[in-house]
Amino acid sequence: MQENIIKKYGVLKERIISQPRKVFFYAMAVLILSLIFSILQYCFFPPKVTLGSAIPSLYTKSDKVKQNQEAKEKSMEKIVGELSAFKAKGSQQSLSKTDSIRIEYLYNQYEKLKNGL
Repeated sequence: MQENIIKKYGVLKERIISQPRKVFFYAMAVLILSLIFSILQYCFFPPKVTLGSAIPSLYTKSDKVKQNQEAKEKSMEKIVGELSAFKAKGSQQSLSKTDSIRIEYLYNQYEKLKNGL
């Protein structure tokens, strides 16, 4: 049994060594076909991964989820308003060290709210 496998492997090895162009041609054909197949698969069956934090449709009708989402949006608007006030203050070049710490804190809070953490 092992001798049979060794013989077949030896024959296959001889064919590969004697005809490298055919081996290269078949290897490239397999690679190109797999690339075409993956592109077609991506086009006709796109991945269902969405960017950002989308709320599943099952929970969007829930009052509690809507209230939480509205509260997030209100606090994000408040943060953006405060940051724009700091931006105006920064254009006048009258920012203090506490202002820069507050800006950093507000930015971190905004990122947390935006990413849903």
